[in-house]
Amino acid sequence: MKGWAGWLGLALLTTVGLAGCGSNSTTAVTLTVSPNVATVLLNTSVQFVPTAAGSTNTVDWSVNGVLGGNATVGTIDVSGLYTAPATLPSVGSGVVAQIVSIVNNSAIPGSGATGAVVQLKPGSDFSQFVAGNQITIAGNSVATWNATFPISFAAQLSNGNYGVQIPFQSGSPANGTGGTATIAVGITITAQIENTSAVANATVTLDSGIRVSISPSSFTIGTNETFNFFPTFAVSGTSNQTVIWGVTGLGTIDPNSGLYTAPGATGTATVTATSAVDTAQFATATVTIVTATDPTITSITPSTGALGATSQQVYLSGSSFISTTSVLVNHTPILTGIVSLSSSTLLVVVPDSILSSTQATTPPRLCR
Repeated sequence: MKGWAGWLGLALLTTVGLAGCGSNSTTAVTLTVSPNVATVLLNTSVQFVPTAAGSTNTVDWSVNGVLGGNATVGTIDVSGLYTAPATLPSVGSGVVAQIVSIVNNSAIPGSGATGAVVQLKPGSDFSQFVAGNQITIAGNSVATWNATFPISFAAQLSNGNYGVQIPFQSGSPANGTGGTATIAVGITITAQIENTSAVANATVTLDSGIRVSISPSSFTIGTNETFNFFPTFAVSGTSNQTVIWGVTGLGTIDPNSGLYTAPGATGTATVTATSAVDTAQFATATVTIVTATDPTITSITPSTGALGATSQQVYLSGSSFISTTSVLVNHTPILTGIVSLSSSTLLVVVPDSILSSTQATTPPRLCR
């Protein structure tokens, strides 16, 4: 009996020992999501695919912290299919902030990471310039910075400016000055394995489909002269054609009408037209301010036109042509359709109102 009892005790001890060894064996639970960055048009969808290890539990999906998302930021189903909202989420006041400088390979104190820092002039509402949202830069002196970036950190700076930190940009682009900054709501897709701490994120940039253009993209304007940029822009992808005008460099521009006024000194400027519906969409044009001199005409091509035609393109050759050069035909000023192709070539679209006249047509006359 004692031998049997001893055998049972040995078996019990062995079993306990095996159980102890098994309890020390754990498998790490990990999760990744693909793609981790996506640009999605409004009202369209993109499929996010989770890759999990160490667990077969269900993956929960959320958008900006809302399980399943909502109509404002977009929705996501149990399979990871994200559907963008019908309209861009509102960012409140829609502030357009003025940029002091952009410095690569720098950091805001307390950010904990190095990136690029955008310094904004005080005086604007910076409540939406926060981590998680996106900043769109336009009109900066360095073209590389004129794009949209995620905000990783933001804080008031000791020099009075407001600092917005964005990721480090490879290629070491030069530091930039000037321009404007607007914001858009950042969209974060989060996947989490139920009953675990395994989490993976993906960043979505919403694309409204709106595009803005300015044609031509460069202009020459005389000192102290005015030029109306309104006829030069176009907006596609929306019925709302409203843009907000801005300028960096020399001169001023009316934000609503697009009327630019050149300074008394020569130099350069950049004019920006930003969609009022989607401030991430904009177009720029370069302006060269010169000392204007009286233009001259040496030839007109073609020399004849069709009476009663809807319009006629005429090329003028000469000298000292700039964007503010005026053209008169039959003593009637051509109000639109004048393009300075170069200082020696001017394209003029003569409208039907002049071509329908039976009076003798006089050659075009130029003036400043």
